[in-house]
Amino acid sequence: MEKLLHKNIAATAVVVASTLAGSGVQAFSTTEAQLHFGDGYRLGRNGLDETARTPITLEHFTAFEHGDVFFFVDLFSDHDGPSTNTQSSRYGEIYGHLNGSALGLSFGESGFISDIGPDFGINQGDDFLVGLYGLRASFNVPGFNVFTFGVYAYDNVTDPFDRNLDTTYQATFV
Repeated sequence: MEKLLHKNIAATAVVVASTLAGSGVQAFSTTEAQLHFGDGYRLGRNGLDETARTPITLEHFTAFEHGDVFFFVDLFSDHDGPSTNTQSSRYGEIYGHLNGSALGLSFGESGFISDIGPDFGINQGDDFLVGLYGLRASFNVPGFNVFTFGVYAYDNVTDPFDRNLDTTYQATFV
């Protein structure tokens, strides 16, 4: 049941992001892929022991007339020393923002605050799922295509340790 829930939430996020991205004129878009390697990590599948890690990251951002969509996906491969013992895992986040102007709000063209609107997100790893919802403000800052501040409720949907966690809060500058 839990895997079905994760797949449904991921599929819903993709559909919502595609719908939002296709609903207006694209103003700005960027995509990048990165490949890294490092060793001496004290995280990953083997707890406090050190491991080498190879992460691959795909990241995308699109701003359009009615909002924007941002997501990234990290695929990790942990390597335990010279052995061929590897473990793969994944982590990703997706956020969709609807401009307040799409809801009939107006902030003017020349003010410091250009928009305030709802923002929704999903953070998902191999064994956890978090839903985020809140408001985000966009600012007119010379030299920046994007400058925002968001405040979110952070709800644990699936916890790897089966804890009943309270809602927490997150603030993010982009």
